[in-house]
Order: sequence, then structure tokens, then C-alpha cells
Amino acid sequence: MMATSFMRRMAIRTVVTALWVLPGTAAPLVELAAATVTTSFESPETAPITVGPSPISLTISAGQALTLGQKDKYHSGNFALHIRPGETSTGTFETDASAVSFWVLSAGPGATGTIRVFDENNAELLSGTPTGIYVQHSVVRAPGETLIRSFEIANTGTEDIVVDDLSFTAEVVVPPPPFDPDDPIPAGIATGSVDIVLTEIASGLAAPVYGTAAPGDTERLFIVDQSGPIVAIDLATEAQSIFLDLSGLLVPLGAFGPGTYDERGLLGLAFHPDYATNGLL
Repeated sequence: MMATSFMRRMAIRTVVTALWVLPGTAAPLVELAAATVTTSFESPETAPITVGPSPISLTISAGQALTLGQKDKYHSGNFALHIRPGETSTGTFETDASAVSFWVLSAGPGATGTIRVFDENNAELLSGTPTGIYVQHSVVRAPGETLIRSFEIANTGTEDIVVDDLSFTAEVVVPPPPFDPDDPIPAGIATGSVDIVLTEIASGLAAPVYGTAAPGDTERLFIVDQSGPIVAIDLATEAQSIFLDLSGLLVPLGAFGPGTYDERGLLGLAFHPDYATNGLL
């Protein structure tokens, strides 16, 4: 568990970059999130140092986050990671990173050493040396390229090597929350400014599946009942009447016996455009 003070000097930015389904499966949608973690080591801490939360953390094996009270020794803020003479500090990513960047300075003329970055196959991606001014060392991997597994800073001199303003980006799979059958559409639906009120205008129907109006008839609404009747509803009085009953033309409904579920039946209705004059459906 990281100390509270360390969490204050670390920033994390997460961006959802993709939604995907496992090929050939009925797996739920999964989020692929690119998280960028940054730190300027703004509190005292001695290695091993963990930067970022699991599973996008970075573990630094050697060095000490501290301040010397000299502004020129820090790229930003008042602290930095100091790697002492004779130390080799390795930063290992829990999840292979797609980008990493950090600033490195030789604290004095006696600071010498090497800076290297490695991919997931331990191939060297970057090689450099510290200098008397802050220099940014960064690697960004393109889609399809191997990812970044670690970096190494070796101090072979007699004075500190200083590292500041470190950031890295890694992509992680964010699993969906457990499915709740009582809340099949959790969140995500914004509340609008229009109130919708439902008013019952008909009852006693077996399975109403469709409603429509007839051309030229503004006083009635026609409801298709899956079992065969077409019911006309007077919009002024809400009185119901059978407009047409086609149940005798249908096969017996109920896939598992009378009164059970069935996708067959009367499922739609279309009036002739000239219904007002010819009365045709």
C-alpha cells in the first residue's frame, strides 16, 4: 500500500480507447483503457518505490526521493529521485507500457553513468548518458510494436544522478461490472428536461403489439392484438370496440400450450392510403 503523501504527488489520467468482444464468444463488452501516470517525486521516500496503482504500476528498485533545497537540481517542484554513486536503479512496469518519459540530470561533474530502456523482449530501445543539464529521455511505441518492459539508470560516477517528472502510459482491460438482472441498464441514461407521463387508454387485451391511426380518421386509435383482434379505441371516450377479428385465420398460439409464449400471430396492420374513401386495409 502506498503512503498517502506519495499519492498526492502522483497524477493518473485514464482514457477509454476501445470496446471489444472476444471473437467467437458471447462475452460482454470490455473496456480497453489507456492510463497515463505522472510523478515528480514530491515527497521523501526510499526505494523500492511504487508509482501508480495496480495493474498499471511502476516499481523503482533503487534511489531516494529527496530535496537538497537547490532549485537548479529539480526540473519541477522541490524534490526528485536521486540515484547514488554505485547504484543501478531499474524501473519495471507491471503492465508493459506504450510510452515512457523522464528528465535526467548529472548533479555534478563526477556523475557519470548510463540510461537505457528495454522492451518486453529485453531489446534495447534507448541508450543515453546523463549530462549537466536536464535532458528528456522518452520512448513512444507505435501500434503493433513491442511494448516497454523496463528502464535502467546506472550511476558509475561519484555524484548523484537526478531523475524528475516521470510519466508513462499503459493499456489495461477494464472488466465490466457484474450483471444485475434488476438493473440491466446501469447508469448511462441521462435525465432530460421533458417529463413523460403514461396514461392507460385500453385494457383487457391479450398481447397488444402495434398501434396506428387510419388515414382520414382522427378520432380513433387502432390496436393490433397478437391473438387476432384489431381493437378500435375512441380517443374522446376511450370506449373499445372490435374493428376486425382475424383470430379465426391464425394457427393456434402458444408454443408450449394455450396461454404460453409465442412469436407468431397478428403482428401488424397497414391501412390503404385512400382508406377514407375505399375502406381498404
